[in-house]
Amino acid sequence: MTRRTLIASALAVVLLLPTARLRADDVKTGLKTIVTVAMLKNGKPTDGSPAAGVAVHIYTENGDKPLAEGKTDDKGIFLAAVLAGKYRVEVDPPPGATKLPAAKVPVLDNDIMELNVKFIVPSR
Repeated sequence: MTRRTLIASALAVVLLLPTARLRADDVKTGLKTIVTVAMLKNGKPTDGSPAAGVAVHIYTENGDKPLAEGKTDDKGIFLAAVLAGKYRVEVDPPPGATKLPAAKVPVLDNDIMELNVKFIVPSR
């Protein structure tokens, strides 16, 4: 099984909600979305912390209804078992944040594609 990674980032804040879970051992073909939040310090983002409870929606490439959706766990991960194909992944922005464009993600048979989404917030 191979893993591939895509990265998306935006200026946002974190939203904490309940989590959803699927065991990684149960998934042979799927999408793994990893969401983190980093602080902007001296013009540079920090490494980031897991963003728990962030809503993730997975659509077929041209679909208008979610094929899978849920919230990230306490490690900032949402894992969904999907068939090989092309998908669109949307991560809900926290209140007041700009919505990220959907990520287009190809998934191959017996492959778990990783999509890394990093929200960057100003330091306080």
